[in-house]
Amino acid sequence: MIKWSGVNVKAVFAYLIGLLTCQNVMYAFKIGNTYINILYILTMYIVGWHGIKNCERTINYLNKWTKCFFAVILFSFFTASIYTMVGVLDSISVYFKGLVSLFLGLSVYISTILLKEYKDKLICGLWHGFVINVIVSGLQYIMFRNGSYFSLYRIFPQESFQVCTSWAIGQSGVVGTSAIFFYRASGMFLETSYYLCYAAVMLLPLCVLVRKSVAKYFVIVLFYFFALYSASGNIVVLILLPIVWFVLKIKRGAKKESLKIKRKNIVAFLMLVLICIVVTQKMIRNVDWSSFNAMLNEGIRTARLSDKANYTRFSTMFAAFSLIPKYPFGVGYNYSPMLLLHENGLAAVFNYFATISLELSVVGLIVYALSYISRIRKLFLIRTDLSMALVFSLFSILVFQFANGIGLTSYVWTVLALCDLELKHL
Repeated sequence: MIKWSGVNVKAVFAYLIGLLTCQNVMYAFKIGNTYINILYILTMYIVGWHGIKNCERTINYLNKWTKCFFAVILFSFFTASIYTMVGVLDSISVYFKGLVSLFLGLSVYISTILLKEYKDKLICGLWHGFVINVIVSGLQYIMFRNGSYFSLYRIFPQESFQVCTSWAIGQSGVVGTSAIFFYRASGMFLETSYYLCYAAVMLLPLCVLVRKSVAKYFVIVLFYFFALYSASGNIVVLILLPIVWFVLKIKRGAKKESLKIKRKNIVAFLMLVLICIVVTQKMIRNVDWSSFNAMLNEGIRTARLSDKANYTRFSTMFAAFSLIPKYPFGVGYNYSPMLLLHENGLAAVFNYFATISLELSVVGLIVYALSYISRIRKLFLIRTDLSMALVFSLFSILVFQFANGIGLTSYVWTVLALCDLELKHL
């Protein structure tokens, strides 16, 4: 590894892992249709530098069900080979591309474990990444209100990049074909749904791990302001999470004195909200509150199961699940998009559980679910603030994997690493 005089390189790398985990727009290069996130270049370098022996030790941190899940993925090579030979699937190379993507994500987990002595730097990077996302969301709001746009699209162009801008700029083609003509916060992510999924997963652990300060709560208040304006059904989860967390925290605190402290914290938080309103009064005066209310109602509406968009989403989910009896042993890892396009003409399912079931069979889905359930059970028994926050994060991951179809993203691997470190009391 390159040595920098007077600089702890491992601490810098731990910080950068945290910082780069909080985005999915910055890529180093493109292979085929896949954009290789710049984070993976860093984590692969760390894995290569530490060597295979050290990386093998980090695998021991994974619980047995996660290891079983990897075993099912490896076994699916045989089913993929069979379906390729009989002509159901086109090429076995898709399986190996999936393995590469899986290992790139796993490198985030391995790197986090390898740099466990610098977990405080990782947390610092995660928090600063969250702050940057809020700042970018604010710039997106300000520029949109001024008839322009703020986006990294020109630096990291991608087909699915969501850019909120004016009609004139959108029609000019400057921001590609992904322009939208109303404000939706997306931070350092391609679109709002990805951003809010990330935020819901990381918010409570960061609230626990980052020391209390006015700046911290100020950032959180601003985050909720921009998130509420974004007309996303995911906001319902973001609202429920802190409410349920606070209720459980009160139930865990049996002493009246601790409850008094909590009441003081409530008063302090409300005063902070008032301060935020005063500080941001110029921005608030320029807010179109009727538009804000309409977007908030839109977000709540899209969270309802009866919503037309959700009905379409559930229809595609059921169509995917209906194929499971036809392919009871799965079709092989990473093959669900090809299969769905072939069978039903579907481009996406938006349900990671359906994806796993089609690729790895129901057995794979059960093993995958058990890898989370075992962590949740053990973390719940510890009953520290951090362990409970991580329980909420794991629940959030499962909710969004079911409703939004997010897979094993970089921040999911980071949360899994934090969970396993907490279980090892490190």
